[in-house]
Amino acid sequence: MILAMSLVVALAPLPPVEPSAIAPSPVTALETQAQDAPTPAGTPQPSPRPERTAPQRGDAPAPGARPTPPSTTPTPPRPRAPMPEPEPDEDGMIDAPPPLEVDPPVLDFGFIAPRQQVTGKVKLWNRGRNPVRIIAVQPSCKCTTTNDVTDQDIAPGEFVELEAGLDAANSPQPRKAVIKILADKYQRVLEFDVRGEVAYPLRAQPGTFNIVRGQEQSGRVLIESIDKKPFRICNVHGEAPQYVNFDPTSGEPQSQYLIAWDLKKYGDAPPHYWLIETDHPDCPLLPVRIRHESTIPRPVFRMKDYAMNLGRMDPNSSVEAEILIEDPGEPILTVTSASDRARAEMIRTEVVDGWLHLRVRITPRKDLEGVFDFPLVIYSPTKDMEIPAFGVIRSSDAGCRAS
Repeated sequence: MILAMSLVVALAPLPPVEPSAIAPSPVTALETQAQDAPTPAGTPQPSPRPERTAPQRGDAPAPGARPTPPSTTPTPPRPRAPMPEPEPDEDGMIDAPPPLEVDPPVLDFGFIAPRQQVTGKVKLWNRGRNPVRIIAVQPSCKCTTTNDVTDQDIAPGEFVELEAGLDAANSPQPRKAVIKILADKYQRVLEFDVRGEVAYPLRAQPGTFNIVRGQEQSGRVLIESIDKKPFRICNVHGEAPQYVNFDPTSGEPQSQYLIAWDLKKYGDAPPHYWLIETDHPDCPLLPVRIRHESTIPRPVFRMKDYAMNLGRMDPNSSVEAEILIEDPGEPILTVTSASDRARAEMIRTEVVDGWLHLRVRITPRKDLEGVFDFPLVIYSPTKDMEIPAFGVIRSSDAGCRAS
């Protein structure tokens, strides 16, 4: 995720304070450098949650209300008492964060398409008695960047408008970054969150089947369309889906389905993903990650995504895909398939902003049809790493059926 921010100084009278209407979004706990492997591209995330959008300020007028005529004189700002602050120490330093109010307090982009870039703004109001000088803005991780905003001054009762851009990357999952603001003479930083949920038009809830350390190996999962448009599930890992309270032979397509899953038959060697083929034009293959001792990746390279979703492919065709690796410090020599189900070849590499863009061509075996998966192996001079890859092979007029 790349966070691009621009800071524009704009002086304005103190406006009335409005409460934020932003609902918190869940953030998954991470346990390895790979952050326990993000869910791969093609996954959008039991009870449905209301669709979230970018925050909107202001309220619509009540039905039947008479419109308010425009005023010829500006409305005076409502007085606001300054924030209390500790007294400076003998060195003039204040043991507190700067008296800045972030409006809105959380920048929530709602649902974001993979690799889409979105922007939003917050206002940093100076609620103190003295001018505040910003000396640094620091993101919480290497995947975000900020522009140079040192020596920006905010007078009491005025604000700086902060524009934040979020690069959603390619992994459907909740995303969160913390922006830290350091001001002159204040010993503590001010923090606020930037959030979004990277999702395709379809998502699974839960988005991961957690079967580590003897956890239950069966359950139910909700598959739904974020835009509420109907779709059909063609098959689940090559088999007919086990619907709960739905008959596909008589029922019309729906925008969500509750289906049962059972992984006991795989024993100690489950697949990395439970692959769901659908007839949705923008999400033909929905992978649900299976978290098991044997499927947790051991990163050799730090990557944007630890799996490759090829989506729908025509029979007897090839597809190109890109792998992003944080600069490995040595060249990538080749990429191969560890299965006869597909052939892989490296096309080119390019380093951009510290990330190695590895372009790969995948050619499935000619007799394959339906959902398929295979291990993809990346080699450098001193190390190698295997990641799962998968796709679905169907002609455009094949319809929706089990593999």
